[in-house]
Amino acid sequence: RYYQLLGKRKDLPIYACKEQFMTALEKSQVVLVEGKVGSGKTTQIPQWCVEFVHAHQYQSGIVGCAEPADLVTCTVAQRVADEMDLVFGEEVGYCTPLEDFSTQETILRFANDSVLLREITVDPLLERYGVIILDEVQRRTVATDLTMALLGEILSQRADLRVVVITTSIQAGNFQSYIGACEVVKVPEAGEGTTEVHHTQDVVHDGKCVEEAVKRVMDIHANDGDNGDILVFLADEKEVQEACKRLRDVDELPAPLQIIPVFPSLSHSQLHGLYDVPEEEPEPEDDDTISGERPRKVIVATDIADSCLVDTVGFVVDSGRVRQEVFNARVRATQDLVSLISRLSADQRADLASLRPGKPGKCFRLYPEDFTEDLAAFPNPEIHRVNLTPWILLLKRLGVEDLLKFDFPDPPATEFLSGAMNQLKHLDAVDETGCLTDLGAIMSEFPVDPQLARTIIASCEYGCCEDILTIAALLTVPPVFLRPSEAAQAADDVRRRKFARAGSDHLALINVYHAFRQNYQDELWCSSNYLNFDALRMTDDIRQYFGGILERLELGPCEDSEPKTEEERVKSIKRALAEGYFMQVAHDLDGTGNYFIVKETQVVQLHPTTCLDSNPGWVLYHEFVLSERSYITTLTEIEPQWYVLFDIAPKYFDPTNLPQGEARRRFHSILVK
Repeated sequence: RYYQLLGKRKDLPIYACKEQFMTALEKSQVVLVEGKVGSGKTTQIPQWCVEFVHAHQYQSGIVGCAEPADLVTCTVAQRVADEMDLVFGEEVGYCTPLEDFSTQETILRFANDSVLLREITVDPLLERYGVIILDEVQRRTVATDLTMALLGEILSQRADLRVVVITTSIQAGNFQSYIGACEVVKVPEAGEGTTEVHHTQDVVHDGKCVEEAVKRVMDIHANDGDNGDILVFLADEKEVQEACKRLRDVDELPAPLQIIPVFPSLSHSQLHGLYDVPEEEPEPEDDDTISGERPRKVIVATDIADSCLVDTVGFVVDSGRVRQEVFNARVRATQDLVSLISRLSADQRADLASLRPGKPGKCFRLYPEDFTEDLAAFPNPEIHRVNLTPWILLLKRLGVEDLLKFDFPDPPATEFLSGAMNQLKHLDAVDETGCLTDLGAIMSEFPVDPQLARTIIASCEYGCCEDILTIAALLTVPPVFLRPSEAAQAADDVRRRKFARAGSDHLALINVYHAFRQNYQDELWCSSNYLNFDALRMTDDIRQYFGGILERLELGPCEDSEPKTEEERVKSIKRALAEGYFMQVAHDLDGTGNYFIVKETQVVQLHPTTCLDSNPGWVLYHEFVLSERSYITTLTEIEPQWYVLFDIAPKYFDPTNLPQGEARRRFHSILVK
């Protein structure tokens, strides 16, 4: 297998650049590598960097490679370990926010970009590393942008450190102007691999994309005999799952298919078969039949597959869409939008069809050719569309005093920064001067939203740590309740009948967790109860991770020595939730289910998936979501009279600071009492 992979490595366009790259790494602290997708940058550059630090006897440290997503981190680490013929998890390891699969013997460590960013809080000069690689910087994640900004200062204090920035050719100029003086290595384009691009006559709209993509796959499989694998890009996990189900349900196939879904919430172990290399590539018998012992793979994926390069793909079906969360800083709400990809992304997807050496590929776009002109040139940087509160807290932990003077690669809007700072002040994470408080320093230890971090910390005080850890873990994983469109009512009935807890979706999550464990974490049980098995399976690891942080910070004991009554337990859970989410309280305006968010002008409804069987007067919510209507989700009924909101945030709930209306009058009457 090693020699088989070595042969494939030598066919990569970047392989001819090795000597140039090694020379550049000796000459300059910063090396910018630019090349097209599939040129081999992600897998070969880390191996050459290992050779560099090995030649210097690791005097400056090991090699660290930051990747933009957990799934990419794991799969690339596995591939590189295979190519180097080293032990995966030992000499070559990886680290994600919830898993560290590396040891003291690790010489090449792949890490999620947010993990590397957090390492700077405990190792300000990253002295563990001799070379830092920032891969896929064109994806423009917040963590990569912030790390790139912070590395500038680190380099000024560490002459022995090397930084390698890897990007596509089309955006290299933008990053070079930001980085400044550096050596540039341009990867030549492959001489043989080309992609033939086909377009539909009309735009395939959202409701028809899955159906049309499946039809296109079946047409390729039936009529194209070169046995190249098929990669399908859809907008989100839901569409991926639906397409996989339809493909598996096809009765008659000209030859077997291996269906492989790929989306961010999958674990590395669930991607079995994605990178399998056959012992021998079977030769097709003729041009008109699909032959060979290995079944053709159909990889159905979200945009994450831009980075999961599979060199057996010969066909790409591109819907031209991606689902993204967009944060509205003005009303602190999240909007889940299906948007169009950029021209850069469209070109990258097409290039993935031509990675097979010497064989052309085909890309079928589910939109007309002239529609491409309407696409944005580049992806919108993540820093312009997400909630920046956790990232600003991390920057404060790193000692950044003036955010307006921080050297962002793309500065976010001022309202995003001021909104994040105001929220951190209300949470007592920073003081009135913007300096980090002791509480804020503790909150920054948790890789979650600061509101959830404060809730976890408060649970130690209220003696409900175990329950809050369960809630926190289940709020961190993908949604545990499934609601397939063809069985939405049945799913709602099961959820309310088996797991509902009077007055609280948060308590319903605890019921789900315990039921899952009591049923031996059985996947079939999850399926019959419309529960997300993969999400629930992750919960124990996340609970242990959060609990480990509490133990390390010596914030225990987690539980009271004396047992609580059920009423006391529920009250403690609600109070801990209030410590973090007091800014997310709404009240029923007129008893009709129209809720008014305190201190906001937004009127919202309870989300239809709630387990609440009535419309309480007051609720605390986890998230405000903008869709076809304005909804608040994951709700718990509260009573302001006992809820001590004034004690938790007296300034926030001072009636003189509330807008005129029922909420102000209600809180004023409570205060008078």
